[in-house]
Amino acid sequence: MLQHPLQLNGSWADVLILIIGAVLQQGCTLEPRYAAGRVVTLLLFVALTILYAAYSANIVVLLRAPSSSVRSLTDLLDSPLKLGASDFEYNRYFFKKLNEPVRKAIYNKKIAPKGKKPNFYTMEEGVEKIRRGLFAFHMELNPGYRLIQETYQEDEKCDLVEIDYINEIDPWLPGQKRSPYKDLFKINFMKIRETGIQSNIHHRLHVGKPRCSGIISAFSSVGITDMYPALIATLYGVFISIAVLFLEIAYKRLNTLDQSEGEMLNLFKELNDGCVQSSLTFNEKSHFQDHALLFFVDLDCPNAEALFNVPKLLRFPYRWLAVYDREQYKFNVTMIWDLPLLADSDFVLAERTGDNYTLIELHKPSPAGPTYSNPRGYYNGTLIDTRPHKELFRRRQNIMGHPLTMANVIQDSNSSQYHLPREDRLELHLDSIAKISWINVHIAFQMLNATPRYIFSHRWGYKRNGQWSGMINDLNTGRADLGTNCVANSERLSVVAYTDSIAKFKVKFIFRQPPLSYVANIFTLPFSVNVWISVILSIIISTFTIYLASKWEAFRIGTDQMQLDGGIGDAMLLTLSALGQQGCSKEPKKLAGRIMLWIIFAALMALYAAYSANIVVLLQAPSNSIRTLEQLVNSKMTLAALEVDYNHFVLKAQKDPIRLKIYKKIEPDKGKAEYYGLNEGVERVRKGLFAFHVIAEQLYRRVEETFLETEKCDLVEVDFMNILDPFVPVYKFSPYLELLRVAFKRIHESGIQVAVNKRIHVTKPHCSDKITTFRSVSFLNIRPLLLFMLIGIAISIVILMLEIIHEK
Repeated sequence: MLQHPLQLNGSWADVLILIIGAVLQQGCTLEPRYAAGRVVTLLLFVALTILYAAYSANIVVLLRAPSSSVRSLTDLLDSPLKLGASDFEYNRYFFKKLNEPVRKAIYNKKIAPKGKKPNFYTMEEGVEKIRRGLFAFHMELNPGYRLIQETYQEDEKCDLVEIDYINEIDPWLPGQKRSPYKDLFKINFMKIRETGIQSNIHHRLHVGKPRCSGIISAFSSVGITDMYPALIATLYGVFISIAVLFLEIAYKRLNTLDQSEGEMLNLFKELNDGCVQSSLTFNEKSHFQDHALLFFVDLDCPNAEALFNVPKLLRFPYRWLAVYDREQYKFNVTMIWDLPLLADSDFVLAERTGDNYTLIELHKPSPAGPTYSNPRGYYNGTLIDTRPHKELFRRRQNIMGHPLTMANVIQDSNSSQYHLPREDRLELHLDSIAKISWINVHIAFQMLNATPRYIFSHRWGYKRNGQWSGMINDLNTGRADLGTNCVANSERLSVVAYTDSIAKFKVKFIFRQPPLSYVANIFTLPFSVNVWISVILSIIISTFTIYLASKWEAFRIGTDQMQLDGGIGDAMLLTLSALGQQGCSKEPKKLAGRIMLWIIFAALMALYAAYSANIVVLLQAPSNSIRTLEQLVNSKMTLAALEVDYNHFVLKAQKDPIRLKIYKKIEPDKGKAEYYGLNEGVERVRKGLFAFHVIAEQLYRRVEETFLETEKCDLVEVDFMNILDPFVPVYKFSPYLELLRVAFKRIHESGIQVAVNKRIHVTKPHCSDKITTFRSVSFLNIRPLLLFMLIGIAISIVILMLEIIHEK
């Protein structure tokens, strides 16, 4: 059936136009042709006519109605009203005097704004501006209202509002401060007020606020202010209509695309629903979001192949979707197979046949090898993923025998170049880190079906004069794909990427704790302070008791050569002889004195036995005094490092004062630097008072071979570099970076890495038999005793000289 030209076409747009026309009382050229639609339209028109009449009536009232929005000084400050004041002296004075923020802002912003003429007017000018509206005038009320009564129409008096600005109390009549008539005037003024004379005079002269006798009784034209919301709505409507016009133009152009382009958009929508974000432009500003980028290319467009001229964009982390029509043959698809789509690329080729797409992904296991294709999925209105594994590693882990080269750092012995590739476990104490790294990397190569190759370097790699050396240079120049496990630092990040830690090692200062006698006086340690105090008190009491006993003996029986003479000197000599286990030629003769002497001898003998036993233990005991770098540098130990290149760079690179001081002790400005080979350094550690900076696992293997069991018990580690575990460096732009990273993770998770480490690495030796062998007492052990003897000799000489002087 043919449609009438004035009939609604059944679309939502026509229905919306009809309803909007009815709401706005404009009607519409299109209308329903049947009774049902016309009845609904009639009811709509009637209802909206009544609604429009009520709305218009209210608008008439509201256009003339004043608002109640300005009731305070804050409202007045924030309102669009202009402000002025009567040009009197008191106004200029009070406006400047008030410092309250709102009042001050009213004066500074609205009455006397900076750079403009102040708004001070005569009373007539101010009242006239109030009549015109949107103006507030500060004035005295009585003369102001008188002018309003004389000049305003009745309806203009209805919306007058007062707001107090000065906020002062009622005015008072001033008089001379010390006037003798003060009280007389005060009483007379009160009588005048009480009799009503004052009120009568006010009513005769004052004019109060005009009363509103006829609200909204006069007609006034609608101003631009009244129409302001309607004008704003009109402007918004104009802008929205222009925006809709552009959208319609764009929509029209999109609808003119051919069917193939529409199917591409549907495919892209499916990809977008699968969390693949899209954009029409690409500005490379940050690499943090690169993994979320997908390049979409229509190969049937002219010069589409020019998009592939930037090889780095074909690599990880970018992704590509290239679409072509198999039936049109506009594009030579074979050139895609020549692109550098390496192992880390994510390039999908979509072949269109009719309304369906077949998706395949392309990659090259090696830069010079052929391109391999694998099914990715298809699209027939719904995107179907046919990949056997979604993980890139599981789809690309077979690199078809492509050779990968590892740079191995050899520093201990050139014989490692023979033993390392054979994995024969010979000379494990030499270059153990390189050997562990090679075993793990070799397993990773087997997982990736790569052909293993290796080169050797004698340096880890440091930057000098802008040039890299050693292993890092091998990676940077392409001679190697990855290297030996090494310590990560920020400078190397510009060349390499760190994957996983496969050969953990620690570089520390290792030494034997010095003997206890090296840091403390062991001859005072057997007893606590309280015990020493008790011994001293016992000696004093014993001396006094023997003195009393000898004094009584001398008084009763006299003295002889073998008997104490009753003096304090003989009593003290006897007590100190007993303390030193030496005895004395003089002794008491009576029973009381001898009992006291026997008790002293027995007690001090037991005390001496306990003291001697403790001294034996303390002579063999190590101290725990060195646990930090600060304690190490302040000790008297010799500091040294293994003679390898990393120690020269690492020690020199530290900038904090303590580490710099350690470096100066190892490599002083004058004198021989303290760098030693492994065997010599370990032997010096064994002899004691020597701290050696070396890879701990390397030293511990030598310790197991050369140290006695008792010499392993006091080994201590102090960390100098304070770094994380070392990692395997891989060339930063290697296409095999992600494959190697995942392979190392799987080796670690399977336990192979731990097993290899335990086969080659030696941990810190366990102390199985602590302090069981005899150690000769050295000069260092008896140093406090020798000092004590020298002090005693000096004191005795001084006393001798004093006695000689006294005798003379």
